[in-house]
Amino acid sequence: MQEVAFTGMPNMGGVQMRGVAVARALGVPFYDLRDLSRIDKVGTLILVKYHARYAQLIRQKCDCLIYDPLDSWPRTRYHDAHPSAFWSWTQRELNFDEIIATSPACAEMMREALPSLPVHLAPHHADPAITPGYNASGHVVYTGAVRYISAEKRAIHASCRKLGRKLVIEAAKYTPSKLQGAGLMLHIRLKPHDTHLNRCCKPQIKLENAAAAGLPVVASDHPCATSLRPEVVRHAGSWEQSIHDGLAAEPLRNPVTLKEHVERLRKILDL
Repeated sequence: MQEVAFTGMPNMGGVQMRGVAVARALGVPFYDLRDLSRIDKVGTLILVKYHARYAQLIRQKCDCLIYDPLDSWPRTRYHDAHPSAFWSWTQRELNFDEIIATSPACAEMMREALPSLPVHLAPHHADPAITPGYNASGHVVYTGAVRYISAEKRAIHASCRKLGRKLVIEAAKYTPSKLQGAGLMLHIRLKPHDTHLNRCCKPQIKLENAAAAGLPVVASDHPCATSLRPEVVRHAGSWEQSIHDGLAAEPLRNPVTLKEHVERLRKILDL
C-alpha cells in the first residue's frame, strides 16, 4: 500500500503549488481527484483545496485523511457564517483526521471548531518564480481579481495620483510579473467580499509573494493577514494616508519558500 499521496484538481493554481509541486519534492504520488476511483487505497492522503462531489470516495481511499483547504469556500449555508461553524461543517462533510491552517488566525478558528483534531500551521509559500524587484520610487501594484477592490478602485487610483505614483493592477491568474519594479503592494479585500471566512482564514500567498519581491504592503486589517505578517501597514480609512505610510514602510522579508513548506510537511507526515 502506498504510504503517502496527494490529491486535488490539478487545473487549479493553488493545487499545483500546494499539491503537485509538494508531492514531487517529497517523492510521493499526486493523483487527479477525478481519477481517484482507479487507485488503490493509501495510508495517508493529503487533499488540497476542493473536494467537489468526491467526499465519500476520498475517505474510502485512505486510512488517514489530512485536509489542506486553502480557500475552499463552497457555497453552503455556512459560507457567510462564523468560521468555526464552517470548519465544523467541513469536518462533517469530509470526515478528515487532521487539517492544515495557513495563518495563526485560521488555526485559531479551526481549533475552536475542532478541539479534538490536530490542526497544523503551514503558511502558504511564495511563488518560486518571483525574484526581488523592489524600487522605492516605483509604482503601486495590486494583484488579483479586480472585484475585490472595485468598490473603491477610483479612490485608490486618485490617492496614488496625488502621491505621484501609478496604480498597476495585475489580474493575471498566475505569476504576478508586475511586482517587478514596484514600490508598494496593496493586499485589499473590500465588501461584499469582506466575509468572516475571508477575514480570518484566507491564505496569504500574496503577502509571501510580496516578501519574495521585497515589497512593503498595505493590507486590509484582517486577522488572517495581520496574525501572519504583523509588519504590514493596515488600511484604516484614508487611502492617501495608508498608501503614503506604505510607501515609507519597510519591505516584507523572509518569504516562506517551497523548500520550507516541504520540510513542514515532512514533520507533519513523519517522513
